[in-house]
Amino acid sequence: MLSTARYRNGSPRLVMCMAAPYIDCPVREPSFLAWYGLQCAIGSLALTEPFARSTYEDGQDEFEERLERQKLTEPPYWLADMLSPRPIDPAFLAAPKDLSMPENAEEWFTEVSERDFLEHLFRGGLGGDELVIAGDIATNCSIFRWEVDIHSALVSPENSLALVRALQTAPEPLDYCIPYAGVGHSSERCTIKEPEFELEGWIVSHESDERIDEHDPLNLGTSRTRVSPYPSPGTPTLSEDGILGWARTNGVEFRYERWKDERDRSDKDYEGPDPKSKGWRLFARATEIQSYLQATKRDLIMEIGLKREKGGRSHQRYEKEESAGVRPTEGRFTGIFLFRTDGSIFTAERHLGTWKSLSL
Repeated sequence: MLSTARYRNGSPRLVMCMAAPYIDCPVREPSFLAWYGLQCAIGSLALTEPFARSTYEDGQDEFEERLERQKLTEPPYWLADMLSPRPIDPAFLAAPKDLSMPENAEEWFTEVSERDFLEHLFRGGLGGDELVIAGDIATNCSIFRWEVDIHSALVSPENSLALVRALQTAPEPLDYCIPYAGVGHSSERCTIKEPEFELEGWIVSHESDERIDEHDPLNLGTSRTRVSPYPSPGTPTLSEDGILGWARTNGVEFRYERWKDERDRSDKDYEGPDPKSKGWRLFARATEIQSYLQATKRDLIMEIGLKREKGGRSHQRYEKEESAGVRPTEGRFTGIFLFRTDGSIFTAERHLGTWKSLSL
């Protein structure tokens, strides 16, 4: 029988990995569980009754194609089982000064420090021993919201600092990109192969069609694993805290965590003052990454994008700002950092110290 058993919190759930071609997969939990029941019924029927065979114009078997879309996104795990608790990084708990004060709002939307960037690059905060090499994180409430994007790539050490200065002074972050490894648009467009000016990806980006477990209410709307080590070290294993881990790749043990405090709400829903967080991160021990850089004779270039906005749903923001006679405000910042093989960290302007001892 084409079914998989799922056990979460001691409760078995069965799902037949196929779908009726004329029904969209529901998202709300009661309908979603009823959908599973329908699949199980069809699975039992498939044991005794043959299905009609049909193909698309290109010759692809229609049943096999639909069956593929009803499998798990990352077997053997469900997306909901890969949710981990929200990290305890201090940056996730910090809040800006009272943004109703014009001077505080102007400062938060126009000024950013090196610390504001770097505290997102070390898991657990500054002084942590694990380096975040890719991530997408957001925190929001009715008072404020911010988003952070993290990208990294390998660069030849001869002119790595010159590249940092060139990228930091680019008028727009969209004028360049940090490449991923493997085959893809980003790799082909952004990789630099000139001698002593090499810039190359070292992690792989993943995209895929929607699968059955993306509609599971228990996953809170989280997504598949977005990046992974390159070259692939094989299928990752899932720890009890929901963190994925891969076998060592070139001496580095990469791990991946994702979290989400609540399901997505509509833009009309009220958003309270308690910050909610969601995101994902790929990380590894800083000492292992440094050893890898030394072995490959490469430096690591890091790009951190930071966006700050006033909090609340759009209608809440506009109502408050309309009454105050001002427009919505936001701040967008980009920081480029160079992590060198000798343990030093540079920006376009200065030397910040070492991975273990920063001077901020």
